[in-house]
Amino acid sequence: MLDKDASSSDQQVLGCLEEKGVALQQAGNQADRRQETTIPPYSIFTKREKMGIIVLVAYASVFSPLSSFIYYPALTAVATSLHTSLSKVNLTVTSYMIVSGVAPTILGNMADQIGRRPIYLCMFLFYMVANIGLAVQTSYPALLLLRMLQSAGASATIGIGYGVVGDISEASERGGYMGILACGPNVAPGVGPVLGGVLTQKAGWRWVFGFQAIAGLLSFVLIGILLPETARNVVGDGSGPAKGLNKSLLDVVKERKDRESPHLCSRRQSETSFPPLQMPGRGTFKIPNPLESISILSCRDTAPIIFVYAVFYTTYSCLQASLSSLFISIYDYQELEAGLIYLPFGAGCFIASLISRNILTNDYRHVAKRYGFPKSSADTSESQRLAFPIFHARLRSMIYLIPLSTLPLVAYGWVLEYRLHPSIPLILQFVIGGAITIIFNACGTLVVDLHSLRPSTAQAAVNLVRCALAAGGLAALQPLIDADMG
Repeated sequence: MLDKDASSSDQQVLGCLEEKGVALQQAGNQADRRQETTIPPYSIFTKREKMGIIVLVAYASVFSPLSSFIYYPALTAVATSLHTSLSKVNLTVTSYMIVSGVAPTILGNMADQIGRRPIYLCMFLFYMVANIGLAVQTSYPALLLLRMLQSAGASATIGIGYGVVGDISEASERGGYMGILACGPNVAPGVGPVLGGVLTQKAGWRWVFGFQAIAGLLSFVLIGILLPETARNVVGDGSGPAKGLNKSLLDVVKERKDRESPHLCSRRQSETSFPPLQMPGRGTFKIPNPLESISILSCRDTAPIIFVYAVFYTTYSCLQASLSSLFISIYDYQELEAGLIYLPFGAGCFIASLISRNILTNDYRHVAKRYGFPKSSADTSESQRLAFPIFHARLRSMIYLIPLSTLPLVAYGWVLEYRLHPSIPLILQFVIGGAITIIFNACGTLVVDLHSLRPSTAQAAVNLVRCALAAGGLAALQPLIDADMG
């Protein structure tokens, strides 16, 4: 009897153990399936950190257009001071644009190879040296050469800024961050001429360059202290170790605290279960190849987008270049008034940069919902990301934006021809500037989407084409105006 009870007891124990074993095995299988289906985060940076990074690179992106627009009111004063002709001084504007088209093809390629921080720091070092030289030089050859160096130091800031956005943001949120980034460059057309006119009139034209040197120093310091390395070829999703110039002063302080308190693990090591991207040649340097930017123009899906961007940039440049001279000749404006009339166009660009955040984000979500994709690209697999109709998402609003920019442009020409009240062309400038800015943001974001592994190189291709087309447009602009008004 006792043997039977013991036997039944053993069988119950074995049965319980088998059930627990099966349960543990099922739990393990479920855990494995969850791990397999878990999608790694695109970036370890929090939304607050991303916003801080974008604001910082947006400030850095101001300098490329600012160095052009702040210089315009000082042209006559510079020519008088250096005892040279205004036409020669105008060549420094042309040389600036030529270098700004070529330099990013080299610097953008380098930034994609070795990281954003080293290139940023080197560019602003050159920029500060060039502006200090421009502030003290006394000859035309020095002015011409230093303006070219100034352009080399500032021209790639926008393209590398696009690269930073591509590094830390996934497709569903990228449009919003691009709108914030665009606020920086779009401040310059409105503020630059006013600031240049005030500095030239009150302090002398040399302080136009002195101001830029001080502002460039501030950007150099902020980047050196605060900006983390974001290049995915160097730090992956942000969790990879940064070395040398790729490491910010803030990173150094955090590492020192980690060593002093080893029981506290840094966020880069603990908050993500996914290793940094392992890419061939990670963080290594090779000779910059400008042809890599040019090769992007051979991509059938990218070239039309770049061409559209360049056409509207040419329109943008011609409007800005002719604005003061047209208002002076048609409405008898003085120099200070001619500087203030840039504000409506700049305001339209700035406001549109903020609005474009919502437009691009809503367009992405609308297309995602229509085609059955998750609203956030963080919830999509790599195959889903490749299948997503990104062209439709980015260009969805073009059907409204292109007429909104071209029709007021036609009206703008008629208004000036019939010399209507100056408030009318200024309102049209506001509308045109706003519509073109949203087009810029949509096209620029799409180019980054298509070339997310080398966004700065892709933006350098955009910059090369837009500067070449704009240079041609500006060369033909004044003869066309003279022929029409003469």
